[in-house]
Amino acid sequence: MKIKPSRCLFFIAAFLLSLTGCSSPKEYFYTLSATAKPNVQWQTARNIYINPIHIPASVDRPPIVIQKTPQQVTLLEQRLWASPLKDQILSVLALNLTRLSQNPNINTWPQLPAKNTELTISMQVLRFESIPNQGITLEVQWTFLDRDFKSISTQHETIHETASDDSIDALIVAHNQALVTLASKVAHTLPSTEH
Repeated sequence: MKIKPSRCLFFIAAFLLSLTGCSSPKEYFYTLSATAKPNVQWQTARNIYINPIHIPASVDRPPIVIQKTPQQVTLLEQRLWASPLKDQILSVLALNLTRLSQNPNINTWPQLPAKNTELTISMQVLRFESIPNQGITLEVQWTFLDRDFKSISTQHETIHETASDDSIDALIVAHNQALVTLASKVAHTLPSTEH
C-alpha cells in the first residue's frame, strides 16, 4: 500500500512540529518579596492608602528588562515576572510599610480607600534599571495627599543596590532590598498627624 505524498508531508510536518515543541526554551518566573523588619521608630496607627503605582513603559512588560547601556535594553524572553511589575511593586511597598510601622491600616488598589483615610500616597517609579553583575537603580517620586486629596509634600529618592553576582536571582534580591529602603524613606517622610 502506497502512502500519498500529501499524507507523507503531513506526517513529516507534524513530526517537525513535535520536535520544535520539545526543544522550546524553559521559562522561569520571578516575584518581588517584602523583607522589611518592624521598626518601632515609625509606629503609626493612621489609615493610609497607596494609589496604583506608575512605572516606565520600557519595563512594564512580562519579560525582565536588562539595561545594557543608557540607550539600550534587552528583554529576557525566558525570564518573566509572575505578575505585572507595577502590581508587585505596589503590594511589596505596602507590605514593607505595614511591617516597618506595624500598622495594619495600609491599603492599596484594587481595594478602595476607606472613608476615614487620613493620608494617600501617590507614587511614580521614574527608573527601574537592572544591570547584571553590577546592581539596580530605583528612582522614585511620591506625593502625600491629605484626607481632601490636597498635596502636602512631594519627595524624590534614587536608590542603588549592588547585586551579589551576575544572576537574575541576585538582581531580584537587590530590587527587594531597594524596596525596603524605599519603604523606610516613605515612613521617615510621613507628614505629621496635624495635617
